[in-house]
Amino acid sequence: PSQSDSSHLSILRHSSLPTQIGSFLPHENVHIVQQYLSKYRTAQMPCWLREGSANLFGNFVFAEKYGVNLYNQVKRGDMNNYQWGSSGQELRKFTESEWFTHLKSLEGNFQGGCDYIYRYAYGSGLLLSEVLMAEGGFEKMMNFWRSFALEKDWRLSFKDIYAVDIDTWYRQSAIPYVMREYVRIQ
Repeated sequence: PSQSDSSHLSILRHSSLPTQIGSFLPHENVHIVQQYLSKYRTAQMPCWLREGSANLFGNFVFAEKYGVNLYNQVKRGDMNNYQWGSSGQELRKFTESEWFTHLKSLEGNFQGGCDYIYRYAYGSGLLLSEVLMAEGGFEKMMNFWRSFALEKDWRLSFKDIYAVDIDTWYRQSAIPYVMREYVRIQ
């Protein structure tokens, strides 16, 4: 369970969402894997990691089933998800400094909500997860998820696993990639 009174399995079992082609079910199944690997401590994950990596792996499953050509289409939907939120901000106009502030704001978990109101974590987190996979590969990502089971600040685990502190990684890798992708995929 992601919260003490519900689980991702109950979301799947009782969802009123219509069944359609998409990555919803794979995304929710990734949360189940995150729960298992983190020993049910996904509440310790930064929101961008929790939702973004669920989008990433959910989209991989979607692309495997329906064709890799649709990956960018699903990715575009994830990246534009924030437009359904209530912030009124346009991420494509963010400066590097604004992106840094934005990513730092997604480090919290927003207990029980993980950014459902503004919907930032899904697209931004997807892009950050793509960078982590490109730079470190699958095993490091899984090690990072496992690290949340430890009684250790996740920022220290990030530095141990990826050999860079999170703020430096944001500035040197994540933000340049996010800005390029928001220009490339519209």
